[in-house]
This record gives sequence, structure tokens and C-alpha cells, in this order.
Amino acid sequence: MLSLMETIIFLKGIPIFQRVDGEGLRHLAERAEEKVIEAGSIVFRENEIGDVMYIIKKGKVEVFKGAGDKKNTIAILGEKAFFGEMAILEDAPRSAGVIAIEDSILISVDKDSFRQSVYEYPDIAFEVLKCLSSRLRYADEMLH
Repeated sequence: MLSLMETIIFLKGIPIFQRVDGEGLRHLAERAEEKVIEAGSIVFRENEIGDVMYIIKKGKVEVFKGAGDKKNTIAILGEKAFFGEMAILEDAPRSAGVIAIEDSILISVDKDSFRQSVYEYPDIAFEVLKCLSSRLRYADEMLH
């Protein structure tokens, strides 16, 4: 388990949190939880209702749509990548599933904690929007 200071330093290294000031990071770090996920374990399923985003401290996960023969890999994410952020921004089912492909350690932030942090430290929201915009641009480029 990370200490509060180690969690703050870790979050500072994540692209969406790099420009967030110390107090904003502290606020998030105090509410973050560390979870150990074994390789092969489902983190969450497509169409589940979710209220948590995750940041990979260690390991790798696969983001996928569908199941069985119709399973399509969307991305393989490694250390310092984040996923599940849509669940903390909107009240809609998960758009994809995620499975650990290596033993992994994830830092989770739930919707209420994230939203409270955004209200108190609005710069967090701008950084998340920038990352989402970048992901949308990448997806658009992949389609064309």
C-alpha cells in the first residue's frame, strides 16, 4: 500500500493530473484506494453500471468490446494509464470491458470523490477534458 505522500507523487506522474496543484492532488489521494487484481480477472464488464475510474500503478489490462468469438481488443494499457473515466463523468453503462492481462495494482477513484475534488479544484476537470478530447481525436483518426 502506498502512503499518502507516495500516492500524491504517483498521481502527479499521471497525464491527467500533472498540472493539478498539490492540494488538489492531496484531496484525490486521500480518497483513492489501491486494489490488487490477478491476471485473468475481470475489472469490469461492458454495459455494467460503474462509478469508479482506475489508474494502473503496476501491470497491464486489456480494454475490449464484446465477448467470446466476437471479443475485440480496443487497447492494451500499462503503467500510469487510466480507464473507466466515463463512469465518473456520466450515469451510463460501461462502454467496454476490462480484464487484467498481468497481475496488476490499480488505484481507484470513485465518482463522488472525483466530483467533490473537481468542485473544489476545477483544474482537474480541464485536464480530464483534454485527455478525453485526445482520445476522441485518436478514435476519429482510426476510423478514417
